[in-house]
Formats: sequence, C-alpha cells, structure tokens
Amino acid sequence: AVGAVINIISKTFSSFIKEKTKRVDAGIATGEYGYWAANAGIGATNQKVNYSVAAQTTNANGQLLRGNNRGYFNNHLLSANAAVTLSPQWKAMLHSSYDDRDFAAQNFYTTLDRDTAVERVRTFWSHAKLKKDNQNRSNEIDIAYKSTNDVYQFNPMANANDNTSGLLTLQYVHSRKVNSSFFYLAGLMAEQRTIRSNDRGNHNNQHMAGFGSFVYKLKHFTLNPGLRLVHDKNYGTEILPQANLLYRIGKFGMRANAGRAIRSADFTERFNNYNRTLVPAGSIGNPNLEAERSWSYELGADVYFKNVKISAAWFYRDQNNVIDYVVTPYADMPRRENLIPTGSYALAKNIKTVRTSGLELELAYQQQLNENSHLFVNAAATFLKSNSSDAVPSFYIISHARILLQQTVVYNYKKLNMALTSIYKERNRAQAPGINAFVNPHYWLVNVKTSYQFNRINAFVSVNNIGNIRYSDLLGSKMPQSWTTAGLNLHF
Repeated sequence: AVGAVINIISKTFSSFIKEKTKRVDAGIATGEYGYWAANAGIGATNQKVNYSVAAQTTNANGQLLRGNNRGYFNNHLLSANAAVTLSPQWKAMLHSSYDDRDFAAQNFYTTLDRDTAVERVRTFWSHAKLKKDNQNRSNEIDIAYKSTNDVYQFNPMANANDNTSGLLTLQYVHSRKVNSSFFYLAGLMAEQRTIRSNDRGNHNNQHMAGFGSFVYKLKHFTLNPGLRLVHDKNYGTEILPQANLLYRIGKFGMRANAGRAIRSADFTERFNNYNRTLVPAGSIGNPNLEAERSWSYELGADVYFKNVKISAAWFYRDQNNVIDYVVTPYADMPRRENLIPTGSYALAKNIKTVRTSGLELELAYQQQLNENSHLFVNAAATFLKSNSSDAVPSFYIISHARILLQQTVVYNYKKLNMALTSIYKERNRAQAPGINAFVNPHYWLVNVKTSYQFNRINAFVSVNNIGNIRYSDLLGSKMPQSWTTAGLNLHF
C-alpha cells in the first residue's frame, strides 16, 4: 500500500514466555507440472527459552511459456528464532532466515520477443531485539540487517545483471500506558541502504526519523494522532503528520483518517540500465527523480449484526511527483550514451499529479448450521478511479484494476473442510503483438480446496484456476492455468 506499513510480529517476538510447550510440524505435497513441496519445523517454549527452527522447499517444472520455455521455480527457506527471558523485566530475541528463489522471469520486465529471462534472488535477514517491560511501560532496541543478491539474465546471450543490496536498520521505541484511556509511544530510527551492481553502479543512501503517537479513549471515541520527522539523503527533511478517529456505539462504528506520506526513488528507478554498454530496449532509470509526496484520506463505517458484518469505506489519495515508468521516445531521453535511436524505452519519470479515489465494500457472514457444520462467507468489492496530469499514461495508471471483486466461502462438516475463493478484475486492455501477449479487460478466477483432518494428520487436495482461465497481470507474463496439488500436513 502506498504510504503505509504492514508490521508482522512473530510469536517469538510477541510477548514474554508464560507456558511450556513442544511442537513438531511437517508437510509434503505433490502435483501437476512437476510440483513438489516439503516443510518441517520444531519448536519449544519454557519459562526461560523459546526457540523454533524451520525449513521449506517448493519446486515445479512449471507450465509452458512462449517459445516452449517453462515457468519453473525452485524456492528454499531456512528460518530460526530464539527468545531468552533474562529477568522478569528483560527479554532478548533473535530471528534469522535465508531465502533462495530460482525462477523463470520471462517477460516479467519487458515485452520483447528476445526475453527468455531467468532470475535468482538470495536473501539473508537477521533481526535482534532487546526489550524491557516494566509494569505499564516498555523500552525496545532493535537492530536488523538484510542482504539481497539478485542475478537476472535476460537471455542466454546476455550478460547477467548482478545486484547486491544491503539494508541496516537501528531503532529505539519507548511506550507507556498512562491509564486505561491514554497510551503513547515515541522513538528514533536510522537506516543505511547500499547497492553494488554491474548494471546500476555502487550507491548508498541514509535515512533517519523521529516519531511519536498517542491513543486517547473517551467514551465512544478513540483518537490516535501521530507525527514523524524524517531526514533522507535524497529529499532532505520532511514532517509527516497523520490522525485516526474512531467512533463506536453498540454495533455501529465510524472511522476517519488522514495522513501525509513521502517516498524517494529506489536504486532501480534511479539507475536501471545505466552501466550497460548498449541498451536496445527496456526500462531506463532517472537519477534526477524527485520524491513522491501524497496526502491520503479515508472515511468508513462498520455495522455488526448477529452473524453479519457490513463495512464501507471511501478513500482519496492526492499524489504529487509520482514515480512511474512512461513510454518515452529516444529524442526525449535525458541521457542517451548507451541507447540507440530505434530503441523502445520506458523512462522513470515524475508525474506531476495522480489523484485516486475509491470505494471499498465488504460483507462477512458466519453461521453455525448445526452441531457438526459451520458456514463462513466473505464478499468484498473495490472500485478505483485514477486521473493523471500526464498526457501519456504511466504503467500504474494503465495496469491497476478499476473493479476488484473477491469472494470466499468456507464450509466445515465435522473433520471435513471445503473452501472456495474467487477474484474478478476489470481493468484497461493492453496488448503486445510482437509476442502475441495481451491483458484481458476482465477475468474471473476460481480456486477450490478440500481437506480432511484425522488424528494429527491433515490431507488436502487443491485446484487453482479451476476454470482454466488464460490471463496475465503483467503484459507478456503468463499466469498459471489450472493446477492441481495434494498433500499431507502433520502436527505433533
């Protein structure tokens, strides 16, 4: 989401250890197109130590792509967590993981017929936290480092792009619950980003921020304002305010929020294809990009009945200097040293303004049908409209769905579980005749899964894209048609 952050906190990092458990999980699966997968994990907790170790592999030869290439993937993950209670107040935590993904990337980034790309991305990530809890207040110190090596080869005749990026983050957060109505937090954060690339060159960027927010509850109202002061090497110093207001009475609630966000161009948007000897076509970076700035607003309401929840929300985003790729002729390219006059290029540009408005609707229903069966239904709809100041539409404006419908139906009978999910998209049609590729103006995709639990073993059969729909979300990059898999999961 533009201007937002999703913060995922693993169980190891979530709270002080209070119970003693041991667990073992494992699973295997197989399916069409050479699909096979396996996972295993062990973990234990006691009053002093909480740890877990897990491994996972997912592989397939893949379905046929253009030119009889296959959309293969070989993905492997190793993960380890540990948390140690040093005293009634102090806790130390460490998470480390290694992720290795080797996959077909044909037409992920271009619509050229010479594109038979493959890509391998290897990521190492480690995060350490020291936390002190003292009654109604806490102090946390975090240090995290992420290193990613991305090797991309356009076709067997091309030299591979070899990019290694690093992200070092330091953060301190103090929080306090003053009373049942008032809670606040404040903190400091610093980041160092680096890249070493034969395609984009060697660069670094520093980012610092101070932030604070509080939650105040008064009867039916909850107020949550926040302020972030940021300094970035690319755009200098900025103030980012935000505010959230919630009103709830009985089974009815209303919510409103507003906030400012900023995003600077990443290394790819600034320097892509800068170090290559000759670039006949493709996406070209632009080091003169300004940072995106936006204001976002949302107003929503929720109504709860016995078995039903109905939600509606209107939102509006006003963005300036939006960074996106725009088809640009050679004569208008700001830098032409390694380009050719007959080339086909998309330049990273600042679009003066993009204004997006939308409406989200959601209905959730659940019912205990009888002693042995339960039904859950969820339906959601999103309607989007974007207007741009640029006469030539950018990639985002062309690609995003104007109508998005999503449905989920889950039925449980004793130990049997049946689930159906579907998605409908409506967006602008696009085509690339040179590779016989197209983006349909709409499609409806349905997936089904059935599972049965006996003792500690869960057996499942899953069919994705049961209607065998041919579709693409990126022009030229084919998405899988019907694909059946089956497997077993064990939990002890």
